[in-house]
Amino acid sequence: MAAGGAGLAAEPPTWRDAASGIEFVRIVGGCFEQGAASPGPTNDGMPIPVPRNDEVPTRNTCVAGFWLGRTEVTRAQWARIMGAGGDVAEPDRPHADVGWSDVQKFLDALNRIATGSGRLFRLPSEAEWEYACHAGIYRSPVQLYGQERYAWMQEMADFARYRHPLMKNPRSSPVAQKKPNAWGLFDMLGNVWEWTADRYDPQAYRHGPREMLAARDAGGDRVVRGGSYMSDIAHIRCGARNAYPADQPLPVIGLRVLMETN
Repeated sequence: MAAGGAGLAAEPPTWRDAASGIEFVRIVGGCFEQGAASPGPTNDGMPIPVPRNDEVPTRNTCVAGFWLGRTEVTRAQWARIMGAGGDVAEPDRPHADVGWSDVQKFLDALNRIATGSGRLFRLPSEAEWEYACHAGIYRSPVQLYGQERYAWMQEMADFARYRHPLMKNPRSSPVAQKKPNAWGLFDMLGNVWEWTADRYDPQAYRHGPREMLAARDAGGDRVVRGGSYMSDIAHIRCGARNAYPADQPLPVIGLRVLMETN
């Protein structure tokens, strides 16, 4: 099922932020079916039952248009904004081991530079993140990337760095080494988990509009999406949800930036 207003004929336009070097992809707004009718078990090769209990019930979710980073924020991009200075080791690897609260400092710095430009940088909501991950394709039997479930672990290795028998050296990879999704976004699945703006609520799909952002205050568990290089195939899904305390930096968690424009 294609997301409303989101065509697949051509790759969306892009824009590069001069200060950070982050390249953004224009994501046209639309609606999609989020969640699942009931939790697992599944019989398609997943190591744990999916969908999980926090992915039910199914709901129609709509998001407005936005711009999203083509890749996860890299070490070099983080250093350019946070003033680390000097050469950055492995500059093209995602900047990880950073808590949600520290991410807010990075975003505040980006927004100070952009003052008066009509741009606002922030984390995506869960709904915005998942909509971009699916890239206009939802549960299509002929498309590997964008399906809710994956039975073919070998094929997924072309799109995502995650824990599987063929993976050697368990650590994140430089960004954009795998195939992108249909909208040209790299590493939406695997490599590192990505912080979102939302507080974690295991009953979220049963109440409250998903397009609303959580308050930007510290504390509480925040949702991460996408899985990491240490995740098994069950977490390498657009619909998979996970959460960590806001102030708990881990080497498997990084970020991707959303940009609003007037």
